[in-house]
Amino acid sequence: LSMVLSPDKAHILTGDEHGDVCIWNAQDGRLTQIVTEESLDCSVFSVAFSPKGNLIASGSTDHRVRIWPILHGIAEETPLTLEGHVSEVECVAFSPDGTLLVSGARDGTICIWNSYNGSLALPPFHHPRFSKGEADWLMSVAFSPDGRRVVSGSRNLTICVWD
Repeated sequence: LSMVLSPDKAHILTGDEHGDVCIWNAQDGRLTQIVTEESLDCSVFSVAFSPKGNLIASGSTDHRVRIWPILHGIAEETPLTLEGHVSEVECVAFSPDGTLLVSGARDGTICIWNSYNGSLALPPFHHPRFSKGEADWLMSVAFSPDGRRVVSGSRNLTICVWD
């Protein structure tokens, strides 16, 4: 369901409908590691590498965000599990300096987390004009290049820039 290339272009991170988060060798396509010790009882909708490549994150249908430290393409076994969403986590993205992670959920809730300890950096906020309809869920989140703003986009074609 989701994949991203590492900043050094050496690895590919994937998340799938079976709850697996995997690291692949980008040169030969070989599976390097199944990061999740056992498949999560959910689908993984989004994965991300931090800009320095030292952290990976996932967002999934169990309403959780997970962050793993990574070294030389191998992730630590136990993730930092972040709980604060009440619906499926559709998207995750690191700040340019890697210290923050933004996550967006299907219900329009956006959370900004400390990447290293998992605490909320700000209270959760909501993408505006958001109905409870299936067609309106939040699709993407990102930080601005300077890390001072968050951008969110939903399926109803609304894009917001947050200060």
